[in-house]
Amino acid sequence: MATVEVDEKDLETLIFATAAIKQIEQALAQRNHDPFVRLHLDYSAAHDRLVAAWRSAQRAKAGTAVDWDGDLTEVEASFLIAIKKAEFCYEVIGDFRLKNKAIDDLASKGCVQIGQRTTGVVWSGEARPDLRPLPNFGVRITQRGIDKLESFLLAKSREVIDAKP
Repeated sequence: MATVEVDEKDLETLIFATAAIKQIEQALAQRNHDPFVRLHLDYSAAHDRLVAAWRSAQRAKAGTAVDWDGDLTEVEASFLIAIKKAEFCYEVIGDFRLKNKAIDDLASKGCVQIGQRTTGVVWSGEARPDLRPLPNFGVRITQRGIDKLESFLLAKSREVIDAKP
């Protein structure tokens, strides 16, 4: 075994950090056996939701070219309606995406997710599938997109009601 020299302060910091981590692990292990606490131990999902909310708050004040909290345009709302109607995902061919900036604007507003379409094979004995990208994309609506679309449609229906004599 090789001999390694470390700074005493670094070693002390690491020892204190691992001691604290061990105490947390022990407390969590004890709580795993308590049936009233088990339901509240899935920290990952709660953490992921908080991270998403924090990122959204950061984006809202970032001053980007596409405003995170910006209102939907008519074109964006039309795309969201079409995307929402798609069963699995809305397929977008590369050239179409380049000509229609609204798709990327919707992604910048957090209203859709864009994924690369692929073709591939799962080979027996291999750990991963062999995937090749296609020149098209899949687009699906997010919960934020659904909420913004509903707000947009509600505001439009109010405009129609208010415009009637």
